[in-house]
Amino acid sequence: MFCYCRLTFMPMSYFYGRKFVGPITPLIQQLREEIHLQPYKQIKWSKMRHICAKVSLIKFATNF
Repeated sequence: MFCYCRLTFMPMSYFYGRKFVGPITPLIQQLREEIHLQPYKQIKWSKMRHICAKVSLIKFATNF
């Protein structure tokens, strides 16, 4: 089990550390339409960053 987790999270941490951003394809646009309640381009991300579970807020606050 450890091997499978490691094979998944090591590449993900590399991309996260390199601030990788992929191209916006039609599939990604469709997923954004399905996931978000309002249009993706109209979301004010600076105001939405605190709308999450309380556990996540505590973790976020301790990182800074």
